[in-house]
Amino acid sequence: MDKDEILSAYTSYLDVRPAARAQHGAEPREAVARGLVYALPAGLVGVVLGVAVSRQTLVAVNIDMLVGALTSGAMVLAYARAARTPPRRGLVPLLLLLLAMLFVGLAAIVMARGWLVYSLLDEALGMPMGRSTFIYGLFADFEMFNSELFLPFALSSAAGCCLALWKVRLRSGP
Repeated sequence: MDKDEILSAYTSYLDVRPAARAQHGAEPREAVARGLVYALPAGLVGVVLGVAVSRQTLVAVNIDMLVGALTSGAMVLAYARAARTPPRRGLVPLLLLLLAMLFVGLAAIVMARGWLVYSLLDEALGMPMGRSTFIYGLFADFEMFNSELFLPFALSSAAGCCLALWKVRLRSGP
């Protein structure tokens, strides 16, 4: 009696022992919560990196697009490594987390640029309002979130996400 005959006779053994199922070639179960927990720090690092890059120059829109693509790609790769499978059940929560991190990143970049612009204007002209009022005015006006700023950032982030998903699927096989 060989191993295949034994396994075919006692299939319930594989249902009782998940470790045995994984050992015999079945796909491991996706750990969605663990994947999301690992993707979150990657997103936060991307937000910090985006703010640091945007502080260097005021016209770093192309650099912001690159940071958005790298952040979304890193979040997908971190999720896949922690969940031990490509995102299937966790695809929607991962995309929602990715959108939330990209919004937070874009808002943080706008705030960092507003902080820098206020400092430059205050030195040159003397501002009649406080820094917080000036930055709040940028958000309340909604002109900072126009399509020229948001659309390239969103498209490059989507491209980074799709490229990372393709890479994860390619690595995991059919």
